[in-house]
Amino acid sequence: IVVCVSYLFFTNAYLMSKFTINFKISKLLMSIEEVEEQEERILKRIDSWGCMKNCGACCKLGPIESRPDLGEYLDSDELAEYKSMIGTDNWCINFDQEKRLCKIYDSRPNFCRVDQKQFKKMYDVDNEDFVDFCTFCCREQITDVFGETSQEFSNYEDLLIDLSIEEANVDLEMDEDDHETKIE
Repeated sequence: IVVCVSYLFFTNAYLMSKFTINFKISKLLMSIEEVEEQEERILKRIDSWGCMKNCGACCKLGPIESRPDLGEYLDSDELAEYKSMIGTDNWCINFDQEKRLCKIYDSRPNFCRVDQKQFKKMYDVDNEDFVDFCTFCCREQITDVFGETSQEFSNYEDLLIDLSIEEANVDLEMDEDDHETKIE
């Protein structure tokens, strides 16, 4: 009887550890698939904010009269460069409207970059407010360019929901890991 109980105990422990390993592997594979799916939709990600591919709302630079505050956060050289990039249709001359991609993405000017240091310099946005500020700006620009009922706006809202859920799951997993560490 002792041998049978021991055998059942070790068999059960083995099966449970195998189940746990398989569960963690399947979770990891799902995470990899989710990351790949996100990469198809996102140009840049910072926490629960993402720059959505196939949008380009921020590349609608004009009309210049609609941006009277540019001189407040761009120096004279940057302002001159900004103005020189506005095409006759008010879109950036470096934006491929058909593909919805920046033709100079890797060498674009600093004022085109979403970066915490750059936003601190331009808009005096602190790091803890950065994600909320970016989200607000994207919503405003997408609404102004495409409209609040546009597919672009809907896609952006869906992206934000997905990123928020993902952030919450990461936080939850970190809490679970902390809990597991305390038990062991």
